[in-house]
Amino acid sequence: EPHALFNVDEFVIPADGHRFHRDFVEHADTTAIGLERLLDPIYRPLRNFLPRMGGLDLSPVVALLGLEAIRIILINNISMFY
Repeated sequence: EPHALFNVDEFVIPADGHRFHRDFVEHADTTAIGLERLLDPIYRPLRNFLPRMGGLDLSPVVALLGLEAIRIILINNISMFY
């Protein structure tokens, strides 16, 4: 019926969307906790070394720059390993 006053489909979709959103947020939270546990041993010494920047955490940037420097050094000196 196109002119029904109460359409069940309008209420089922938002409820399902809410469940999807809740599951997504819970999964994202679990992933964030896992990443924090994995990366904290790398970031903690950098955080202790870097000056406090208020709410800005530069340790991931410094870690990525460090990894890039190691990659460049290894690529430039690869002949030493063969």
